[in-house]
Amino acid sequence: MENPVGPAGSGQAVSSGSGGGDSSSGGGFISGQTDALACQKRELHPGSMPGLVRLTHRQYDYAVRDLFGVSANAVDEFVSDQQFYGFDNNAEKLAVAGNQVSRYQLTAERVAAEVAKNVGALAKHAPCVSSKQDASCRDTLLKSVLKLMYRRPLTDAELSRYRQLFMAGAELYEEGDAFSRGVRIAFEAALQSPAFLYRAELRDAPLDGKVVELTPLELATRLALTLWSSVPDAALLAKAEGGKLQKPADLEAEVRRMLDDPRAERVLDDFFAQWLELNKLRFEKDESTFPDYDKESFERSAKSEALAFARSMTLKENGTIDDLLTAPVSFVDATLAKIYGVSAPAGTELKRVELDPSQRAGLFTQVAFLAGHADATDGSPIHRGAYVQRRVLCREFGAPPPNVGQLPARGGEIVTTRDQVEAKTSDPACMACHKEINPTGFAFESFDSLGRHRMQDHGEPVNAAGALTVEEGQEIRFDGAVSFAAELAGSDKVKRCYETQWFRYAFGRKEGNDDACLLAEIDQKAKAKDYSLKELLVALTTSRAFRFRAQEDL
Repeated sequence: MENPVGPAGSGQAVSSGSGGGDSSSGGGFISGQTDALACQKRELHPGSMPGLVRLTHRQYDYAVRDLFGVSANAVDEFVSDQQFYGFDNNAEKLAVAGNQVSRYQLTAERVAAEVAKNVGALAKHAPCVSSKQDASCRDTLLKSVLKLMYRRPLTDAELSRYRQLFMAGAELYEEGDAFSRGVRIAFEAALQSPAFLYRAELRDAPLDGKVVELTPLELATRLALTLWSSVPDAALLAKAEGGKLQKPADLEAEVRRMLDDPRAERVLDDFFAQWLELNKLRFEKDESTFPDYDKESFERSAKSEALAFARSMTLKENGTIDDLLTAPVSFVDATLAKIYGVSAPAGTELKRVELDPSQRAGLFTQVAFLAGHADATDGSPIHRGAYVQRRVLCREFGAPPPNVGQLPARGGEIVTTRDQVEAKTSDPACMACHKEINPTGFAFESFDSLGRHRMQDHGEPVNAAGALTVEEGQEIRFDGAVSFAAELAGSDKVKRCYETQWFRYAFGRKEGNDDACLLAEIDQKAKAKDYSLKELLVALTTSRAFRFRAQEDL
């Protein structure tokens, strides 16, 4: 059924369900346990992946920043990447539209011009540019930078072509000296090269006719794009070329180095922003109800809080999936401190604080989730419940019925928001989905539209109790968001769903039946580490399936 409460009092219906392969779909979630012995005997069959996959706009941005120290603004200026199964990096959908080609060209021209104005910044790739800028220095610079851009050494033919371009730049442009003009034309071309814009996994050497092991350089590229959202650095490429990624211990050591690098924070921010659907949340609030509300600063603080919490739990505090769902801590500024009833920190930076454990527990009692899944004046159990069902429990819902309309007005026995939702969704046609959505959303009724804790709703005591079947034969009971979070944290299905979300993000596709053993392997390794958030990423990127791909049917 559709949510009858539209954005910010618009009176428009908003879908709470989903179907097909859109951003909210549960896809083919593999919820059951997989027999470990059967997986040991089963041949590896990684899911199908294209041999050429375009960099996402975010990966393009970070690669340009890491290589040249220049902002490309691709995420803002390029045609948006579509979301499938919750993430915008679906390997089969990253096409290049006709107008995107011209945007690549214009961006390459702008970035290369900026680089040429400050050639000295390229000294990190080729120290000679700070002093002796001759033909030898040109070749050193081209080999160094283009190796990073292409994620492999240049061929002799490629180096020859870039030498010719470099020399042509002296005649093509007038600004700057000859070396700067050569830099400009060479990197303008390289930024438009398919070797930069696409991740290539084209090795045609099947081990068993179906499965292909990634080359060391292909594996290095996959690691960098997954853990840094960028191209490999020189150290990673050197290890790939030196055979230091083949042995499991060496690969794990490199993965841990990469996760300890600040660049890993980008991937955490991107994953959680998409998983939490931060760019889809509704922060429009009624001015008469909340006269001091400032949407821009409130939304910025709420989103920053969620990302800071998730980033810290994953990379700094050795947090677990349980901690992600139940830890009564967060990161606040003056705006958020008012919501939580804690002392405001000095300055504008977010500060880690302890919250009331009787009121707050993890991500889903934080402001971004609560205020973002709310109406202009009241919370929205349907939006809150539907999100948790889809993205935390990996459940699918069919298409909602047409012409649902709005929630009924308050009056008589209909007083609270819960009363409104129950009255609106009592029809059997609605309850097919809302028997799961409603109780999930009711768990958060102790929070208002801004995410403030409350004891009453329109003069009546809040009722945040409920029961929910998480898996067949497993019913949980709760009274409020804190006990609900504890029940979710204890659910194997929730843990498998979180692991599945990371699978979809890291592999750029939805899971299929052939991935059941991979997901079981990741779950077993994560369980052995108490479901550490960081160890889950180690397990994912060191798995055999991450190091192989299915042979393409040509």
